[in-house]
Amino acid sequence: GDAGRLLTDTEHNVYFTADDPGLPAGDPRRTRVRSAKGGLAYDQIPSGSPLRVAYESDELTAFVAAALGGGNLYRHADELGALNVMYYAEAGGHGWHFDGADAVVTLMLQPPLGGGRFEYVPMLRSAGNENREGVRRLLQGDRSGIRSMSGAAGTLALFRGHDSPH
Repeated sequence: GDAGRLLTDTEHNVYFTADDPGLPAGDPRRTRVRSAKGGLAYDQIPSGSPLRVAYESDELTAFVAAALGGGNLYRHADELGALNVMYYAEAGGHGWHFDGADAVVTLMLQPPLGGGRFEYVPMLRSAGNENREGVRRLLQGDRSGIRSMSGAAGTLALFRGHDSPH
């Protein structure tokens, strides 16, 4: 069953910001997307599980830091958000969004049973350019910049989720 699991079905904009009726028509912050997913939080994943062992590994943390260009990388201290497992039922999914964190590490645990793809647009925005027009086009169905990640179990993706909608 789903007892103890987080289940959500919500609407949000790509930035996860509050509605602002003062925004001009066509502004991507006015466009709503749907996310329907389930999840397990860090404290629900057994301490000896391969996922926890990998997440807590100093060697893997160093590898990810190097792969992302060096610098310090810290594991999340939040007992709920540090590591999470997301799953999607039929008709579920995660609407386009930017992450609050600069980088994201995603590990595919199993392939989709049907449909379902992990899609992203690399570096659609940057610190100096929000590129709201590019975001608007994406939300209106422009697929020209979209890339897909393999859905095979074991696929590890490292990407700049803050600047790359996915």
